[in-house]
Amino acid sequence: MHAAQILTDEGMLDVLEPWFYETVQQHLYSRIAPQFWSKFQDPVPSSGLVQYLKESFDGLHSQLSMFWPCIEKLYRIQRHFSEQDSQRHPVLPIIKQRTREEKARETLVLYFKAIVFATCTRHFHEAISSFYFMAFKAFDSSICSKKGMCSYYIDWSDQGE
Repeated sequence: MHAAQILTDEGMLDVLEPWFYETVQQHLYSRIAPQFWSKFQDPVPSSGLVQYLKESFDGLHSQLSMFWPCIEKLYRIQRHFSEQDSQRHPVLPIIKQRTREEKARETLVLYFKAIVFATCTRHFHEAISSFYFMAFKAFDSSICSKKGMCSYYIDWSDQGE
């Protein structure tokens, strides 16, 4: 907490949060997005499509999760010094810690979505389309089997897999 005390004494504690988000953005642009999109440079085989997508999104989630402890520490530091300020100046309001952390997590997820998915490769688009096609085909089949028959018929066999 010594470094945080120096930042507070110099009036720079408020710079921590914007600096954190700037660092996250740089990391997203330089490492995480290119790493994710490199998985979709080539067509995804339909035989392992679901597993491939799951592993790709799990990897993205684990990259996002590595920032959670940083957010917790950032707000722990800010809370610590806000509490000290409120003891010296009881008029100052203290924002609830949990709410600020939740908002920071939501902001972080938005950064991930906005930066990583700002563009997409043709192969990613094809993989997602194929996944939805398979999902809706399975859903339609389950409805037909429950009813015993369908009120309409779609010939799925002519759709490319």
